[in-house]
Amino acid sequence: MDQGAAAIIAAIAGVGGTAIGALIAARAARQQVHQQAVTEHRHWQRQARNDAYATFLTRLDAMGRASDHATVEVDHQPQADETDAAVEACLTATREMRAAVALVAVAGPHRMADLARQSQDAAEVISDNVVYYAGLLGEDPGRGREFWDLMSELRDELNTLEGEFIRGAADALSPPSTT
Repeated sequence: MDQGAAAIIAAIAGVGGTAIGALIAARAARQQVHQQAVTEHRHWQRQARNDAYATFLTRLDAMGRASDHATVEVDHQPQADETDAAVEACLTATREMRAAVALVAVAGPHRMADLARQSQDAAEVISDNVVYYAGLLGEDPGRGREFWDLMSELRDELNTLEGEFIRGAADALSPPSTT
């Protein structure tokens, strides 16, 4: 083999090696870009969930405080203007929870959306009973004990759901395990 042929073979081998090296580098770069995109998406998803859960818990807390205030007002002075305002504040806080439930439903996961809906349902039962007893106790104040017992039971149920939601949120927001 003469020197010219050896140079051509060496050049072809060099070009082939460079091409293979370039393909390997391009594939590694694509894989790195994909992994970065996955990491950024997980971060975005965790932040979106965090925001949705915080909004929901804030609205749930506002509803709980409004229902507690309305419960006291209904029991003490069912026909007063202050009671009407407290009942309306309770209804408003319950309605405002709906938007937060929708945020949780979008952010996911399904378990969290289910817990948010269950909490919304429980809040609506509380609001409905505040309205019902506001009218009833104006007519029959002797049913106050019944009202307090029912509201206590309903608030316990809502508090249980809130605790489940908080535990679920902690699980949903924790970073994925790397093991």
